[in-house]
Amino acid sequence: TPWHGGSVGANFATVARVWAHYLGIIVWPARLSADYSSGAFAVSSGALDPRALVSALVLAAAAVPASRSWRRGGLMGFGAAWYAVTLLPVSHIIPYPELLAEHYLYIPMVGVAFAVAGVVDAVAARAPERRRALVIAVLVVASAAAVRTAVRNRDWHDPVSLWSATAAAYPDCVRARFNLGQAYFKRVRLTEAEPHWLAAAALRPNDPAIALALGGLYYRLGKYDLAAERVEDTLRLKPGDVKAETLAGWIALDSGNPQRAIEHFDAVLARLPPGQAEAVTLGRARAEQALNPVRPLGMRVPRRPRGSREGSGN
Repeated sequence: TPWHGGSVGANFATVARVWAHYLGIIVWPARLSADYSSGAFAVSSGALDPRALVSALVLAAAAVPASRSWRRGGLMGFGAAWYAVTLLPVSHIIPYPELLAEHYLYIPMVGVAFAVAGVVDAVAARAPERRRALVIAVLVVASAAAVRTAVRNRDWHDPVSLWSATAAAYPDCVRARFNLGQAYFKRVRLTEAEPHWLAAAALRPNDPAIALALGGLYYRLGKYDLAAERVEDTLRLKPGDVKAETLAGWIALDSGNPQRAIEHFDAVLARLPPGQAEAVTLGRARAEQALNPVRPLGMRVPRRPRGSREGSGN
């Protein structure tokens, strides 16, 4: 994977913003997302991105008391060091595709727990008379976090609720839109899938997977012209795609063009091994039957009664 943002400076400016984002959702997880791919978290375009500079200042401000605690052997310093070290492997020192994810915080959050315990312990030691107020504050924060957890758990009830929540948090997230459309499609809620796949296509116009999904959707809805357009887009973006070519064959067959269907099916059969071609073979056989209808054996053409005339009604 190349440097995020196109350069080393842009990459680590983005990482600074990612770290600040992590701190933000640790302080209060108001806006959570199951996905931060394309459209959800924009990369920085350079090292001097103002958002990255602000993020760096925030991180530096958090690092000052942590480093002082570390020098004194305090628990807060230990927790901050744990957090930073365990977050480094997912900080794009060597870039990889997944820019950030909330589950990357699972191990670093152990360090956060140490740091918070160190702060609470230090405050209690310096001001014993405020111990009761401190206990109340900790209980309030813990209760609020528990409530937020219960609310968030409802988002993970099923794919529709999860990707609905993700698309609501980040409407321009392509993967969230696509997956929400897929969740509706699997439940045969086709008209609800359409706007999300169209939104994904608008955000990423040249994605063959999105074009193919829309082709299958319109085929299921019986909108063969729209289905054919989307499949053509898929084959333009990904020539020779077996799924797209197969779908093109079924669209042509069901829209009354069996000869064109045979061409698509033959193109697929030339690339598929025999063990994987059963559905395509069936489609081709139906196209052949549509071109050359065969009268079933034993079937007789009914004869008109003697003396009857066409149009007489007898």
